[in-house]
Amino acid sequence: MNHLLAMQVTLKFPCKSQFLGCYLHACPCGFYGSRDQRECTCTPQQIQKYRAKLSGPLLNRIDLHLEVPRVPVTLLQERPQAESSEEIRCRVEAARAIQCERYRHRPGAPQ
Repeated sequence: MNHLLAMQVTLKFPCKSQFLGCYLHACPCGFYGSRDQRECTCTPQQIQKYRAKLSGPLLNRIDLHLEVPRVPVTLLQERPQAESSEEIRCRVEAARAIQCERYRHRPGAPQ
């Protein structure tokens, strides 16, 4: 039997999953590990108790853990001018036209 034979197979598995989003400060005061102007005032015992709220078995079921740095307030205040709904609609219609042209020869593609 040749074990080097490559198979080209596509499998689809039914999936009933649920997205669990969780936001948790690193400590009760929210400044542990931050590089902002404020220092963390929490004791190691307070941090350990705070983090124990999420149990190990629950954390083991979360596949993706991200640490997101704090966004400076100045960046939140400098917002660019928002697009109007009409401008967005025009961009979406142009993108749809490009896609329809790209896939026009495929069966079931919108015309």
